[in-house]
Amino acid sequence: MIPARYLVFTLVAALTLTLLNTPTTAGTIQLKNDNGVFYQGSFVGRISGDIDGAVFTPAVDVFPITVHSVQFAFHRPRNADHIGESARVRVHIYPVTDGVPGDVLAQSDVQEVTELDQWHTISLEAPLTLNEPANFMAAVEWLSGDDDDPAPSLATDSNLDAAQAQKDQLNLFHDANALLGNPPCVRGFCSHSEFWGVPARVGFNMIRVTIDTPLEETPSDSTPTETLTKTATRTATGTPTSTATATSTQTATGTPTHTPTGTLLPAPTATTTATPTQSPTSTPTGAPTTAPGECHDLNGDRQGDSEDIEIVANCWHDPAAPCLLYDVVPDQNIDILDVMVMAAQYGCTAAEPTATPTATATVTSTPPPAPPPGSHGLTARVFIDYRCNRFFQSGVDTALRDVPVTISFPDGSSVTHLTRSNGYAFFSGFDVTDDGLTVSVDLSGGYRRRLLGNCFNSPGRLELDLGDFRHGTANVQLGAEILGEGAAP
Repeated sequence: MIPARYLVFTLVAALTLTLLNTPTTAGTIQLKNDNGVFYQGSFVGRISGDIDGAVFTPAVDVFPITVHSVQFAFHRPRNADHIGESARVRVHIYPVTDGVPGDVLAQSDVQEVTELDQWHTISLEAPLTLNEPANFMAAVEWLSGDDDDPAPSLATDSNLDAAQAQKDQLNLFHDANALLGNPPCVRGFCSHSEFWGVPARVGFNMIRVTIDTPLEETPSDSTPTETLTKTATRTATGTPTSTATATSTQTATGTPTHTPTGTLLPAPTATTTATPTQSPTSTPTGAPTTAPGECHDLNGDRQGDSEDIEIVANCWHDPAAPCLLYDVVPDQNIDILDVMVMAAQYGCTAAEPTATPTATATVTSTPPPAPPPGSHGLTARVFIDYRCNRFFQSGVDTALRDVPVTISFPDGSSVTHLTRSNGYAFFSGFDVTDDGLTVSVDLSGGYRRRLLGNCFNSPGRLELDLGDFRHGTANVQLGAEILGEGAAP
């Protein structure tokens, strides 16, 4: 008899796996991490390729075990009518070594699930026997659903106060869209805290596993039998019924009592940080000449580059006042001449902005006079900044459209514009005084129903002063990051 009843083992080389068609067992146990309450579901839903899992650490003395089936429940939040009521899914069993799922050990056939808020049981194609103590994960994979018509997600329970380390250890997610910028989430499975936008408000995945074990169970008021699975599958109730599962002496095995010593994440895979350098393949000929040393820096990075050219090109023949700010060849029109000037200045270096004097007793210089009324303009670009470096990189970052950007003035007035499809919001016809102004962005609309936040180095509220408006214009980059999915009852 092994004295440490709840000692945790990871999968080691000694683990042997055997597929049996008719195992001989002495008892049936259901492993679970959840508290049985169908409390919340993802407001995003699920798409084909998503995988949600629950990690189990059975007690050492129940091995060898044979896994027969996986139980799970779907939940669709209130007011989430964009999410369907059915999904095509299959279940998998994975080994878990140092918190990282390995290759699939067993799986089921694909099945259509059509009911919400009730337990569903899917049997494996063949029972899986684990002869040695090991962690393993039971998971549900979605084979239907897309961004426009998502399928329902797993239900999560109401155990919100559980330690976050335990949630991270027992809940794993694979995001088929790879929208979460964190490398572990892109390469494999995300932990609970990386996947959810507000992880403290989300409980455990409602996935359970039915196993056979040679261990004779302690007699109780209700002895688990094969009817356990049938009852869980057929009872259409919003709250799981109280069955023999709740009284099984092995219930606690689904929730390890040990203190996690490591995070259940794949080792972060290094991502390429080098930014491809873009250079013109040819020098435009016949371009209008520019004054020596002149450098139109429209995006605020102190150099003429492809993004400055893009800003002008996006305003092609646009007579609106904001675009006329980029009329670098002043003819009241944005045309090929303006683009050619910007191309000719590719690689130029803009002068450092003159520091704005601070209002202290030691300041002796005089601030520059305010320009004539209505002569200032501002461009704000809002985008998902996957590297959080405050620079938009085509093919990597994602422009955000219809995001409210507001400029607020010291007198209490403000103007709000929505970003265009390229992520830009344009403002013009205002004055900047010595008191400056404030630029703020509202990310509450999210992205594909996922929660957004500001990158650590890109605050959602910027204070600009007169010195920031070189040539009468200013350009700000507002980088956002995806915090994760939102859950709701």
